Amino acid sequence: MPGFRLESPMISNTVAVKEPLAPQILSKAGVPLDEALWFNRLPSALKVYALRVPRGEAILKRVREFTQQAMPQQGMSSAL
Repeated sequence: MPGFRLESPMISNTVAVKEPLAPQILSKAGVPLDEALWFNRLPSALKVYALRVPRGEAILKRVREFTQQAMPQQGMSSAL
């Protein structure tokens, strides 16, 4: 299909909201690759606990800072 995009901006915004710790978000938030790999290799049952240790807290801090900066910009662009 001409002009068809597999990933539209609306879909990527939805991913950010539904999966704030998805690999794409970790990358955009500036989480170092070794830290993102560590987190994503953990079993799902341990990920919440992992966010309470210093390594996980650092990841969570970067993601929060990124989303706080990104969300107002998304709201402004959708209003235009």
